[in-house]
Amino acid sequence: MAQIMLKWIIITAGVIVGFLMLILAIGYLLKDNELKHRDYIEQQGLSSEKRIQTVLTDNIQPNTISTTLSVPVIKNNLTCVNDKQCVVSEINVANRTCAVAINTIGAAQLVKVEHFTDIKQCTDAESGMVAVCQQNLCQLIKSDN
Repeated sequence: MAQIMLKWIIITAGVIVGFLMLILAIGYLLKDNELKHRDYIEQQGLSSEKRIQTVLTDNIQPNTISTTLSVPVIKNNLTCVNDKQCVVSEINVANRTCAVAINTIGAAQLVKVEHFTDIKQCTDAESGMVAVCQQNLCQLIKSDN
């Protein structure tokens, strides 16, 4: 009887030691992966501000970008995950109606903004404009319809 108990204690201790070794190995791999991920992010060197400017520059005239992004509500609410989060908001600037692609949170905040004096040039609001999520940023495109 003592030999059977000793056998089961040794098996149980072996399983527990094996389990602890597995947990330690996984912890080491996670730590190593975290360090590599941080190094990768640092090597990319693009802050979200630069990324937004780069993506928008490809689709809009340069002077439109700098003047439209001067409004913090628009600048801080461009991020998205899918097209459902982006909407076309119309803002009135100096007797003109301009279209802006913004996420739904920003659209709710944009309603509260009264003056858009910082914007000197913008995209005219047209019926064919649609807001889409491209590269995790809301952007205006002309619809094919």
